[in-house]
Amino acid sequence: MTMRTINRASGGGDKVGSLRVCHLVSATNGARWAVEQLSWLRDRYGHDVTAVVGGSNGSLIDMLKEAGIRVHAEEGFGAYDSVASVLRLPAAVWRLAWWLRRERFDVVQSHLLFAMIATRFAAWFADVPVRLAMYASPFHLEVPRTFWMDRLTWWTETRLIASCKYTDDILARLGVASARRAVIYYGADNDQYDPDKTPAVDLRAEYGWPSSTKIVVKVAYFYAKMSDNDWVPAVLRGKNPKGFVDLVRATPAILAKHPETKVVLVGNGWGEPGTAYMEEVRHLVQDLGLSESIIFTGFRRDTAGILRGADVAVQASLYENVGGVIESLMVECPTVATAVCGMVDCVIDGETGILVRPSDPADLARGINDMLCDRPRARALAANGGLLARERFSLARTCADLDQLYRSERSVLRRRFYNPLVSLARCAIGVPILAWFVLRVAHRDFYMTSHWPTHRNRLKSILDTTFSFDTYWRSIREPASVRASSRDVAAAANPMGQSSRDRWLAPCALAHRIADASANVPATADLMGQKSSFDSQRSTCHRWPARVASMGRSADVFAHVSPADGVLARQTFPRLGLDAEACGTAARVAAEWTRTSGAAADTD
Repeated sequence: MTMRTINRASGGGDKVGSLRVCHLVSATNGARWAVEQLSWLRDRYGHDVTAVVGGSNGSLIDMLKEAGIRVHAEEGFGAYDSVASVLRLPAAVWRLAWWLRRERFDVVQSHLLFAMIATRFAAWFADVPVRLAMYASPFHLEVPRTFWMDRLTWWTETRLIASCKYTDDILARLGVASARRAVIYYGADNDQYDPDKTPAVDLRAEYGWPSSTKIVVKVAYFYAKMSDNDWVPAVLRGKNPKGFVDLVRATPAILAKHPETKVVLVGNGWGEPGTAYMEEVRHLVQDLGLSESIIFTGFRRDTAGILRGADVAVQASLYENVGGVIESLMVECPTVATAVCGMVDCVIDGETGILVRPSDPADLARGINDMLCDRPRARALAANGGLLARERFSLARTCADLDQLYRSERSVLRRRFYNPLVSLARCAIGVPILAWFVLRVAHRDFYMTSHWPTHRNRLKSILDTTFSFDTYWRSIREPASVRASSRDVAAAANPMGQSSRDRWLAPCALAHRIADASANVPATADLMGQKSSFDSQRSTCHRWPARVASMGRSADVFAHVSPADGVLARQTFPRLGLDAEACGTAARVAAEWTRTSGAAADTD
């Protein structure tokens, strides 16, 4: 067994009416809300609390240990990032179910999708009395790749807890009865964001700005751009969820009316990809000549004081639960936010703040300017927002609602739980479902997407070069409504009626010519070293276009190619059955080359 105890502390379980509560989170870093919820449930309501996390090291583990909360670590719990990790899920479920039966918790509550999946099977198999899932975001409910996972398993829960009305509406459309739904927000710490106890941080004095300077603050981590694939909601694909670029592009319009304004971005990059994105935003600021007006502070621990002293707080997210706006409302800072997901629950346009359209820098600038122009109205909105946030979105309210839910759900249950016969019956039903889930995720979502393009190319090479077959493959992700017939695809891919061997070798020769022409480009140095005779080594020749396409992230590679070859690359590479990323890169680079070189022909 890989599960082990990291730290143990008594949690008030000896108090009358206390329940044994376990929260399961797949993260090992961040997730401060888990520590805050468990601490309050233990200290204010007397529950015996335990946390299960996905590893033995991380900032979350340190915070739990510092708070004196009992922690169990399950290595790899809730991590689905490869075929091997998915295939380990049944063993993790078995260990977790066995541990839950031994611990005899009254309430098990999971957070985050992948933790939910393992917990649902394990808690249902173990016959835990109260099984809850709290949705930190509606993210996975709007992604086909993950939506079916929730739909397959949600019925094993006693109650589903939405953390905003937007998520609750999605669950209602899923067919989840109102009796099995609840809305409880992830609240902010009352003490940390108490306006009467939070001294304002004077950024003007810290940076030497005049006292008339207006300060617009955005507090958020710099996350990397989301992937452009079907694991991400359509509105977020290829974009950053926090909307930093929108705020940067809105700044000139703000400065036009209020030239003394400073836009302060508080936060650091989340990991290396996030840091790289932060540098990308910093370069954009420099390119726009806004370096004097937009300030990057990096990580700050005094964010409550910064918000307290700011003129306007901004959350320009493209997709968000309620994060970021609750804190600014609680310290009574005038708040401008995008009208997305859960943010409309707390920022009520014209009552507690101003809502603007997402991905619209002009509308964002309009909202900020309204706050800066009419200060009495801004202060009135901030006061209303503070009252609403403390009443409905505070950590005290969150834990009070959770305590009430725990007790109400536990009080109506009368039978003896952790019954071995019930567990056996549920295993007979659930094990086939779990097996089908694992095989589907491992095969379709990981193995097929990673390895099928390679196998497809190998099979195509064998059929085309050995048996002179004409093979054309449809994308496994392409919707049926847009699929063309095999004959149409064949005609489009081979308009000249070339033989299989000629069609196969022509793009490889093209790849060689591109490599030869761009020999002085540093990105192609390793490619030139690998060059071999594709006539005699036909088994590897299909990799050449992929290698050239993967290098072609800079127009420099295609800058040395003749117009005919540039157009041919754009025409040929996407039809070779390469992986989607390589095809997309080749098409984009060749299209850019065609555009900048003035080529007039449309080759698609």
